[in-house]
Amino acid sequence: MKPINNPFSSPKANKCFACSSENAFGLQMKFYHEDDFVICKWEPKTHFDGWKGIVHGGIQATLIDETGEWYIFSKLGRSAVTINLDIRYKNPVKSDSGEILIKARLIEYSKKIANIEIMIFDANDNLCTKATGKYFVYSEKESIEKFDFPGIDKF
Repeated sequence: MKPINNPFSSPKANKCFACSSENAFGLQMKFYHEDDFVICKWEPKTHFDGWKGIVHGGIQATLIDETGEWYIFSKLGRSAVTINLDIRYKNPVKSDSGEILIKARLIEYSKKIANIEIMIFDANDNLCTKATGKYFVYSEKESIEKFDFPGIDKF
């Protein structure tokens, strides 16, 4: 696995709830390349629970959405916005069982629309949550102008 640099994580950058290491209340997600996947290893904390010991479904949705976005940032070199997330919660993601793995891979990319499969696995490698994210992908120029996108070389 090769770590992906986070150009959004600096004291002057935005304080993204999902990926900024500068947001003390956030998820502080870190990403890696592994073959055709973008991967996030994340250690759940109980303050992200819904029911006791189970990571809230909304937090899981954020983990999924952000990992899909990071696929686009680091593999396609563009910014994007989410059009749709289709999420299937199959098994609970426990907050007290260790590090989980979120994996994203491209299914299809055509006419500015990227479809990405994203999965959450628990510490025992059991599939807990599976999703398909549909994203509108901006051009390189639009990514820079509208979102201050730093460029793929910064990842």
